[in-house]
Amino acid sequence: MRKVQQAKILEMLETLREAHDEVRKQRELEAMNNLLADCQAFALHIGQYIEAIEGEGTKTVLLLEEYCEIAFEVSLATDKAKQIKKLQSKLLDICDSVKSELNPKRIEIVFFPYQRSMWDSFESVYLAAKADPACDVYVVPIPWFEKFPDGTLGKMNCDASQYPSNIEITSWLEYDPEERQPDIIFIHNPYDAGNLVTSVHPNFYCERLHTCTYLLCYIPYFVSGDVVEPHFCVTPGCIYAHKTILESEKIRDDYIRVFTKTYGNLYGNPKNKFIALGSPKYDKVLSMQKEDCNLPAAWAELLENADGTRKKTILFNSSISEMLKNDERYLAKIREVLEIFKKHNDVVLWWRPHPLSEQTYESMRHELLAEYRKIIAEYKNERYGIYDDTPDLHRAIALSEGYFGDWSSVVYLYSKTEKPVVIRGYESTDTPFTLSFHSVCDHDGVYWGIDTSFNALFKINKTSLTASFVTFLSSEPRKPPAYAQTTCVANKLFFTPRAGNFFMIYDIDSDTQTDIQIQPPQNRKNYDDSRKFYQVATWEDAIFFFGDSFPGIVKINAITHEVTYYEDIFPENKGIGHTRGLIQHGSVVTTIHKSSQSIISVDLRTMDVKKQVQLNFYPKSFSKKEQFCVELCEANGSYYSSLVNGNTILKIGKEDNSFTTIDIPPKLTGKEHNHMAVACGGWIWFVPVLKDVPIRLNPATDEVTLACDLLPCKAAQSQEGENLTGYMGPFDVHEDGFVCIERSTSMLVVCNADQTAHRQGMITLDDAQRIEMAIGEILRGNASEEREGNIAGKQPVAGAKIFNYLTQAIRS
Repeated sequence: MRKVQQAKILEMLETLREAHDEVRKQRELEAMNNLLADCQAFALHIGQYIEAIEGEGTKTVLLLEEYCEIAFEVSLATDKAKQIKKLQSKLLDICDSVKSELNPKRIEIVFFPYQRSMWDSFESVYLAAKADPACDVYVVPIPWFEKFPDGTLGKMNCDASQYPSNIEITSWLEYDPEERQPDIIFIHNPYDAGNLVTSVHPNFYCERLHTCTYLLCYIPYFVSGDVVEPHFCVTPGCIYAHKTILESEKIRDDYIRVFTKTYGNLYGNPKNKFIALGSPKYDKVLSMQKEDCNLPAAWAELLENADGTRKKTILFNSSISEMLKNDERYLAKIREVLEIFKKHNDVVLWWRPHPLSEQTYESMRHELLAEYRKIIAEYKNERYGIYDDTPDLHRAIALSEGYFGDWSSVVYLYSKTEKPVVIRGYESTDTPFTLSFHSVCDHDGVYWGIDTSFNALFKINKTSLTASFVTFLSSEPRKPPAYAQTTCVANKLFFTPRAGNFFMIYDIDSDTQTDIQIQPPQNRKNYDDSRKFYQVATWEDAIFFFGDSFPGIVKINAITHEVTYYEDIFPENKGIGHTRGLIQHGSVVTTIHKSSQSIISVDLRTMDVKKQVQLNFYPKSFSKKEQFCVELCEANGSYYSSLVNGNTILKIGKEDNSFTTIDIPPKLTGKEHNHMAVACGGWIWFVPVLKDVPIRLNPATDEVTLACDLLPCKAAQSQEGENLTGYMGPFDVHEDGFVCIERSTSMLVVCNADQTAHRQGMITLDDAQRIEMAIGEILRGNASEEREGNIAGKQPVAGAKIFNYLTQAIRS
């Protein structure tokens, strides 16, 4: 007996119980006896239903026969109330017998996959079911239709012949779910007639299958990662499935929220309907081994070097969503990618478009179909890469060294391999790809700097602001942003390590890198590995890295690369913190020590540290949070720093250590303090790091005014300081000016000594170089042995959890 049949019997018994209530209410003998006769007839019908399924001789049918006898006795009795209690007691015995005797001894499960390429959303559940000897498992690939642009059904397809030999396939013509009444039906196509490109056969719409089983279970054919688009949460699959299995609690919460907002409890309690048990698609990624993969001979030949070694492979994934958003530009960008990979003999492109790409062009972008087919034909004919339109996505994931392509659910799957992922952009020519730098240095007429996203070194033309890719920082392939400041000494670039684990040095003359492993401090009490150093100073042929959380200074000789550690030399044996602004006179450097809130000086010749000023001036009206100073600059014999409260500047006399507070006019105060202070041209600029108001201070008068030219373009007219963006920098500071980079636009802003600032333009990277960078990023980030060791320790779990959860509901 199936669970749905057992549930139907229990529903019929509940109808009998309700009839008993009606018998009790009756006052007329004839009406009461008619109801009892109906109860007898209905009990006989239930017995016949059970015998049709289970055969004769069940205890439950015997109890139903006894029930009928009692019902007859009640109709003859004068004291019917007492006899009705006997009838009710017998009904309870029957219900208990149905739950025990007729509980399913075997469970029938059927999978209705639609496209072979989406089988991975079922596979680990299927394997768990096959391993249970009490389960009868069927895989029934269902037919599907391509749709014409007007929505009518076109060619019918069925992928039954494409499944691996270890999966026993049943024809859809031989399995009628309405007749079989399986305990659990699994689906992964939730759209019924709602998909614009394809449709499963109407016999297998969710609305119909819902009535043919005890549990209709929908497992999405995709994974969502962190965010799911709302329309996925209200498909027919979500409406009619008894259970929708989701990959995480975060995604479950999104489904519940959207579904509840749309339907409330109309189709059941959403909290019971949506269950987070993981995705079998992740199971497939974790379980797939290279040894499991077979390659066609032509592909294997492409992947082999002349010396017999295997070439690196990059998976190029093109998606439907980007195709529909970008139209002709999408095809042009694909051509560009193919042309660049065509020139690479050291790497093979493995192009795998979405399985429904051609059908989508046919249905929704018919005018572009011929060009798309032409691109594919040329790529296949020239045979410099693999074109993969097979259903087996996981072979491509297992055998490639990295992912390059569109943002899609494949990205979430690929990320489980811990191999590099680079997302392809489709920006138009009028919105070029921009780079963002924490710091650049001016050397030899160009800017040099590390982009914050890639840990890649660029040199930037100071006039055109076009960036040229130089190299990746080889020892830090997967940890951006690993480095902060870029400093040049002795024609070498030194990069300040934040999360990075090395002091990185790039020799401009020889185009070579040197990496020096950072020695962790002996005192690790306040050491944070993600913010080791921040500020730097130079003296003679050496560079000095001031610890942020590192409790001291590290000196590197720029010529010999000799490294000297000076630990526990700062107050409280702590680093200076994320402070901004080193003031240097000869070998003496002055800065703020954040944790002790003091101004300290360091003599770089002797490494003597002195506390110059204790910042203990604070009025009692200031809260503790308002007291911090984090940046420092110098002008007219005084130090200046703004306070964290955002509306006060502190002035400290260098000679007498006197404190003066300068109030910032209310209309110029920001909601939070986060400025960088820089003295230039007789003025002090306070440049916002995040959303705050840019201001200038005249040290001669202590007057504070708005730095209008540092307002973003749209906000400049109002001068109210709303919706402001922050800046990277300042850098390239000298008496005549400095430059900084606007975070939101990558616009380089030049600030002059005459109190003006102008936007020079965006730092951009041409698309061809961006693709070359992606290739390099993937190839350098492929630490295969370590990664595969990590993956080997992860066991697929979702399939077993889903199977156990659902079958427990059947067996209980």
